[in-house]
Amino acid sequence: MSAQLHPAEGYTLLEMLVVLGLLGLILSITVPWSFQGMQSRKLNEQGRMIITMLKTARTEAIVKNKESVVEADLTRNLISIREGGEQHALDKKLTLKMLTARQEAVGEKGAIRFFANGSSTGGMMILQGGGRSVEVHVDWLTGKISRGP
Repeated sequence: MSAQLHPAEGYTLLEMLVVLGLLGLILSITVPWSFQGMQSRKLNEQGRMIITMLKTARTEAIVKNKESVVEADLTRNLISIREGGEQHALDKKLTLKMLTARQEAVGEKGAIRFFANGSSTGGMMILQGGGRSVEVHVDWLTGKISRGP
């Protein structure tokens, strides 16, 4: 029986460095995409919450036969239904802007008022973050709430 010598099995240092370099490149590309995805989900989630609050206020105005107001504090990133006391803080990384009737804007606060017949003062809330935005429109005549483009 003769002994045969087998070349050492395994990877060379150069092969390991190439693989680690490729992994680093792949991670540097995919991690920012997943971060943008998280911001996008957060933005959409907060946009849906604003729509829900506006629809709740409109429904309350119709059912209770009295005005209901959704107020936004732009400096503190807070949205609240004035009478119900329901208050939500938006993510600090997001920026809230508002376009509303002149009589509903006071300093850095704005409001959209819903009336007993379903109509409203109308307006728009714009939530921005991560280079994207969500617009929520409230029609002044019908009080219809919709998500903008």
